[in-house]
Amino acid sequence: MTQADKQAVQVSLRRLETLISALDALPDPAAREPAREVLQLMLDLHGLALTKLVAGVAAAGDIDLVTRLAEDPHIGAMLLLHGAHPEDPDTRVRRALQQLRPRFEQHHARVVSVRLAHGSLRLLLSGAGASALRQEIEDAVVDAAPELEHILFEELDENAANDSVAAQAL
Repeated sequence: MTQADKQAVQVSLRRLETLISALDALPDPAAREPAREVLQLMLDLHGLALTKLVAGVAAAGDIDLVTRLAEDPHIGAMLLLHGAHPEDPDTRVRRALQQLRPRFEQHHARVVSVRLAHGSLRLLLSGAGASALRQEIEDAVVDAAPELEHILFEELDENAANDSVAAQAL
């Protein structure tokens, strides 16, 4: 996914949010309600079509195709919007963190534990440079799993990270 693709998706999503807010602010319910209903019907139809498309491709045994398509920022965003993404948030978050591994190594940091529950992600970090990577980690996680409501960071000191703490190292 190129940076230009990411930016295009973000611009489109922000514009959509702005237009929906403007629609909600219309003082005339006779104009506002039909417009909202049209928007909802369009979303429902697109969601149903995408869900059936993903299910059909998966049923044909080509889940790899669905996964590759979901990697496209535009297609992935639509699949997420309609709840049809082939991968769960945990898988997407772990992949994003794995892709950051060279940056962790460069900063002598690591992710000790990843816990995802009820829309919240808890990351346990260790290493002297861990705090310097927080924004980069958060950006990667939001890109991978925008549906998450909270991202919580905790840091261990180096001695605690080396103890036999029950953790999953990435």
